[in-house]
Amino acid sequence: MSTLISIKDLRTSLSSVADAVAQGESFLVMRHSRPAFKVEPLKEEEEETMDMYGWKTIVDFTEGGKKKGIAAKKLLKIMREFEKKYG
Repeated sequence: MSTLISIKDLRTSLSSVADAVAQGESFLVMRHSRPAFKVEPLKEEEEETMDMYGWKTIVDFTEGGKKKGIAAKKLLKIMREFEKKYG
């Protein structure tokens, strides 16, 4: 069974909703008192499909330190190479 949540609540608590979905919970998002869409964990076959299409981490912004991120030119280059390879 899905937990009902309004779009406003989803927007304000997206991080905790994402954590709950990662733990297997699903949410039915309501808009104007009607179901709008569902947020749920990926099924195993969906994860395999994503791996098949070459999903990969280009840059991880979760690491701290003085120098964070990546230069925009470098990121664009990586993205263009990825696009050529995987379409």
